[in-house]
Amino acid sequence: MRVCKEPAYLYKPDNYNGDVMSEINKIRNCINIVKKENCCGCGACINICEQKCISMNLDDEGFVYPQIDHSLCNNCGLCLEKCPMIHAISNVNDCNLYCYAAYNKDEIKNLESSAGGIFELFCEVIGDMRGIVYGVSLDNGFQVRHHRASNLEEAKKFRKTKYLQSDTGDNFSLAQKDLEEGKTVLFSGTPCQIEGLYSFLGKDYPNLYTIDVFCHGVPSKSVFLKYLDALEEKYNSKAISICWKDKRDGWRPNKISVKFENEKEVITNAFCNSMHIGFLEKLYLRPSCYKCKYAAIPRIADISLGNFAEYDGKLYEQNQNKGLTMIVVSNKKGTVLFNKIKKKIFLEKVAIDWCMKKAMRFSDATFCSKNRENFMRDLKNGADFFALIKKYMAKECDLLSLEEFITVNEGNKFNVFSLVQNTESRGNIIWEMVSD
Repeated sequence: MRVCKEPAYLYKPDNYNGDVMSEINKIRNCINIVKKENCCGCGACINICEQKCISMNLDDEGFVYPQIDHSLCNNCGLCLEKCPMIHAISNVNDCNLYCYAAYNKDEIKNLESSAGGIFELFCEVIGDMRGIVYGVSLDNGFQVRHHRASNLEEAKKFRKTKYLQSDTGDNFSLAQKDLEEGKTVLFSGTPCQIEGLYSFLGKDYPNLYTIDVFCHGVPSKSVFLKYLDALEEKYNSKAISICWKDKRDGWRPNKISVKFENEKEVITNAFCNSMHIGFLEKLYLRPSCYKCKYAAIPRIADISLGNFAEYDGKLYEQNQNKGLTMIVVSNKKGTVLFNKIKKKIFLEKVAIDWCMKKAMRFSDATFCSKNRENFMRDLKNGADFFALIKKYMAKECDLLSLEEFITVNEGNKFNVFSLVQNTESRGNIIWEMVSD
């Protein structure tokens, strides 16, 4: 797919000292993050390292970056060779994409998903081939990780959106082993993770299928934990689970729910949820996300999936607010998979030009909030999370009040606050109580 040239910074100056330069080159012929915007955290370097001298560690902003144990490094340079941010692969996908709005005909599976229940259908296709699915689950302790699933029951943990960057671990290596053994593999993830996989593998496998997601960017894990800490202090109980797209009261508007050990549950409209507001306004995304090269056409994977909240065509009325997925098919492999699920979905073709204009992160990278640096500085210094959101979002959101309106589920009573924006007078917010 590509050849890694010797790094240009391996040099011998006039006053060359073999012993000293050996150590200098040993350090320089491996991943060395100088600008954090140049690392997407895909994990290709960890998987390719035969010496096991690379680990992914959180920085002070809450993002993982590779760190090298130079006492173990043998100066092979493979981590540099396989880094997709340094050596981009040749994207052979079609620019003439096929885009659809769709949802699963199985209403239960639809409701158990974040959008239209489509990804599970692709898992079923791979299951029929006796294949392996690699996806992302939310584990105990709010750890988001990639996992290997050899059957449909195991793949159920891949349901639902996770608004955190996943730890790919050694799953690139495991996928390679499955592929070499002739197994059919479906690997899903963010576009940068998919390119990281391609780069690690170094060649095309006819038995590999890939799905990427339309990614708005990955938020800071540290910010997320600060948000949970603030909720736990407010409600005097430990948070045990979160659902970023709670559909019990319908797909739109989006709602976020958090459950606590004391059996209480906090539910907010996403657009008045402090964590989600900061996420949408790009206050604490990974530095590389602001210069994302993957929010573009052609797409990197065989198929791209996303929550199709912008869609308002005929299928939306038919769907009755249960959830819709945007499906983008980019090549022949994607077409093969897509054709295998057609009979199990309701779908409507959507013009690609419309998607490019309306759908977030389809063809352009997200921008960086002008308040990001100050927000991160204040958060590191121990400022209250909710107070910071109010401080830095009030000007950008034109909201009169950003207090998080939350209702607690007690017994059989379940309430949801919905936000209605007065479009004639921005800043005039009306809150409606909706009860099922």
